Amino acid sequence: MEVNLNIGGGSLKISVDAAITSFLSGLGSISLLKEAQRMTLNAFLAGNNVFALLSSGFGKSLIHQVAPFVIGFVDLIGRSQPQ
Repeated sequence: MEVNLNIGGGSLKISVDAAITSFLSGLGSISLLKEAQRMTLNAFLAGNNVFALLSSGFGKSLIHQVAPFVIGFVDLIGRSQPQ
């Protein structure tokens, strides 16, 4: 998934996958999100209300931990671009 930022009359595409990979690399034990986790996170980041019915131990909490990091990553990249 990519996020488009409108900056100074131009547009910048930022890969959400790059932000997720950056976050997960800091954990060490998890290198990829499961497909259901990725779909849930992408729907949430797209502004949709999300209800994820996933089994115990599937990694629902990881979705909640990744989301603020991804939002912050996109915000940081957007602010670092010249206006």
